[in-house]
Amino acid sequence: MIPAGTSTKNLKRAPFSGITCANCQSENNIISVSASYLHIIWIPLFPYRKTMGIVCSNCKHVVRIYETSEEVREMAKQLKATVKPPWYLFLGSIILTLIIGLLVVQSISRKNKYSAYLENPQVNDIYALRNAYETPENKYELWKVINVKEDSIDMSVSIFKYRYIPNQLKPEDLFFDNYIIYHKNTMLEFLKNGTIAKVSRGMTIAKGNSTEPIPDSTNIDPDYSK
Repeated sequence: MIPAGTSTKNLKRAPFSGITCANCQSENNIISVSASYLHIIWIPLFPYRKTMGIVCSNCKHVVRIYETSEEVREMAKQLKATVKPPWYLFLGSIILTLIIGLLVVQSISRKNKYSAYLENPQVNDIYALRNAYETPENKYELWKVINVKEDSIDMSVSIFKYRYIPNQLKPEDLFFDNYIIYHKNTMLEFLKNGTIAKVSRGMTIAKGNSTEPIPDSTNIDPDYSK
């Protein structure tokens, strides 16, 4: 669990006269303005409230604002309005905004790259699709491009389903011998609606501690049928 909580930061302290301490009759007081803020892992997220207090400098008796005269309350209200929380009390919000912005930019960049791959497909491109009958163990299936025509793509489907999208194939990650045909525009629509989660080009097959390119499919007869 991420530790979170609230804390208080004093924003301003200043001498304040015009009232008499009910405890010791002193007129020497200190007024303070504080901000309460939310923090996560001790990083300030944002302030959510400002509070004020008047303390007798002599006996430390606390004078409640609502117990003072209307004139004093108005002076205190004006002072409170002029005190702004420092920028670092928003540090967590700034960091979260930057992270979200970076993730959005990365997502758009990936989508643009995947769109470019789909508009100009190449043999052995690998498409990771979300499984229509998704389960925790079988969330994704892979389609491999085996032939590219003018406006359509021939693809074979992976024999296995995957919990995570692999970054590298293994020798046992086989594909069916038969194939399916989709129009390029349909594949772009699959990307747009989230059916295609990733498009990989130049994916390799792992063999022990080494890798090798996916075997080319150019030996397939272009006139083959199902």
